[in-house]
Amino acid sequence: MALACALALGSGLTGCGEGQGGDGGAGGTGGAGLTGILVGGPISGVSFETETHSGITTENGTFRYEEGETVRFFIGDTVLGETQGKEEVSPFDLVPNAEPLKGQDTLSRAASNKCNPLVSVINMAAFLQTLDQDDNLDNGVRITSEVATLFEGVSIDFAQNIFGFRRDRDLRTVLSQANGQDLFASHRQVRSGAFAMQDLYASLGLDAELFVVLRYERDDGADDSIDSSSEQQYDERAQRILSSRDDNGDGEPNSIRSFEYDEHGHRVRFESDSDGDGEPDRITRQVYDENGDLTRTEQDRDGDGDVDSIATTSYDDIGRVLRVEEDDNNNGTPNRIVTYWYDDDARQNGSLEDEDGDGFTDKSTTNFLDENGYLVRREVDLGDDGTVNAREAYEYDARGNRIRWERDRDADGELDDIALYEYNEMCLRTYQENQEGDGTVENTTTTVYDDAGRRLSRSTDSDADGTPNSIETYQYDDSGNLALYANDSDADGTPNSTRTSEYTDGALSRVLTDQDADGTPDRIEHYTSEATEGWVAMFDD
Repeated sequence: MALACALALGSGLTGCGEGQGGDGGAGGTGGAGLTGILVGGPISGVSFETETHSGITTENGTFRYEEGETVRFFIGDTVLGETQGKEEVSPFDLVPNAEPLKGQDTLSRAASNKCNPLVSVINMAAFLQTLDQDDNLDNGVRITSEVATLFEGVSIDFAQNIFGFRRDRDLRTVLSQANGQDLFASHRQVRSGAFAMQDLYASLGLDAELFVVLRYERDDGADDSIDSSSEQQYDERAQRILSSRDDNGDGEPNSIRSFEYDEHGHRVRFESDSDGDGEPDRITRQVYDENGDLTRTEQDRDGDGDVDSIATTSYDDIGRVLRVEEDDNNNGTPNRIVTYWYDDDARQNGSLEDEDGDGFTDKSTTNFLDENGYLVRREVDLGDDGTVNAREAYEYDARGNRIRWERDRDADGELDDIALYEYNEMCLRTYQENQEGDGTVENTTTTVYDDAGRRLSRSTDSDADGTPNSIETYQYDDSGNLALYANDSDADGTPNSTRTSEYTDGALSRVLTDQDADGTPDRIEHYTSEATEGWVAMFDD
């Protein structure tokens, strides 16, 4: 009964008890029970169920449960996760083994690994904030029943690359439907993962301990003189807006770059002053559509105000690229045209490339995907005459890690190159073996990690004789920051060069490079940083 009621409520229906907020503000059916809050907003409009309660979180994010019960949260058929009932539940509680992390290096490592629980939290935060009805997080995240209904039969996978998540086909399909029905206060695009995490941490009162570098100084001879330096300025999202570089240490900038962004974090303008005279000599302008997809890039290569080249991109309703045109001299005639096609069941796609704009296809590429959407085969036809000229194939493990790649460069049926990969339980690559087409091993790379996913060593056997030819080792401080890198380039047990990193209050402050490992640094780099709440400092999407 609880599940049936929850599904009905998730579809915006009532009649299974009190409906949303049916007993004095705590959402759900099934008696009084205990009250919890789905925080990170708070978040309202999310369906929940326990053994004895079911319903939708109220405008205050509340739900009901009994002591010791597991609470499951979902929107339509997209499951957010489950956790034991408690007073406050956040997205971190809904992803197994997830916990709030802090520190630049720690967060960067976690966010770059799709199997790390933090990745699912990032994507879930972006997902929930994207669905907020009025796009105003100051009053919480409110998901309407009309939007929730669109997720019936839709299961979003949050354990995927954070940069690819904004192009998730199912999510973009639902957003297209919701925008088409005017279900949001304004047209909605998938929210930046960096923005989403900055706002999630702020709402939970967490400090990610991130920093931006304001000034960088380089002393090439370690003789207490500054040979080059750079300075940066950032906005409140930690997006870089100004950068200047002094290449000779005379205190005057040799080059200046400036950046502008739209409200969603997309870079819309870039100016480069390569000689530091205060006048830009290269200007790039980028235009995005209402879905956040880049549609036009204009280049002014000499800063005279005239557009020298234009590139345009068109998309379908769910954000898939349909056509790219590049006009290198802005004369109205494209120099290069690429058109893209997709089949109905998402198992094949491809492109047709006209490399010189003469109206004829010079290259045709067809991609074959498995049921999980992974690329398993690629065929290239040079000239579009129906003959495959090159072929590649890919294999994956159960978690989507690529474990084999092979290439037949001339499509004669004989393999030319093979690569094999192995991973640990954290999806980190531990072994790579490159082979000739006949299976002869050319070289191997072995990588060892600690329990936190930090790289401890990387050994390269360049001739595959079973003995490493070079070994790199890594050591970390108590906060998880890289403290020492050593390169034993001939694998004789003695480092040939080292790099030592020092930190002040968690921020990188100095790097000492000893290029011959004689104990005396040959180069010293100084960093002046300040704390920021902006997650763009950690990754830029």
